[in-house]
Amino acid sequence: MSKPLKDLREQIKTVEDADREFENLAMLEIDIAKIEAACEKKLADVKADYARTLDGFQVMRESSVKRLASFVDANRSLFQKPRRRRTMWGTYGLTDASKAKIISKDAAIAHCLANDWNDCLKKTIRLLSKPLRDRLQAGEVCPGARLVSGDVAGYTVKKELIEKAIGAKGTEAQSPASNG
Repeated sequence: MSKPLKDLREQIKTVEDADREFENLAMLEIDIAKIEAACEKKLADVKADYARTLDGFQVMRESSVKRLASFVDANRSLFQKPRRRRTMWGTYGLTDASKAKIISKDAAIAHCLANDWNDCLKKTIRLLSKPLRDRLQAGEVCPGARLVSGDVAGYTVKKELIEKAIGAKGTEAQSPASNG
């Protein structure tokens, strides 16, 4: 059974058709930019409102945390057994805690490496495509990578058209079909 690879019936056949298609694409890019700009403005407004509303609550919370922490610290004897006080709202009190305080990062890393403490280290290895491409272009060989060269079709919509569309107040994005 034959299966089509690509439908060629709608293929652009003339430069004029290509120009019309690019005009359509440019209008789509402009409409997308207008919608994104409007969305970014709305998000910025919502975030500003959120920050203003939240700010007062955060200040009050920090004050409450400091007062409660001061009480617990000043009354450690009340928090021996049990270490935490249970209420209908949750618990507060003392918790056992310990952490590694790193005094010399280089010395600690060297010790971990020398003693195979690999669970204490995080190693990240990434291939960087630009330097790899440069080496391949210089004629070096890297198994698992090869240089692929050729043309890439692309387009650029004039920046001033997008900026003008974004700056136009009260304009709604329209589909290219309704524009022409």
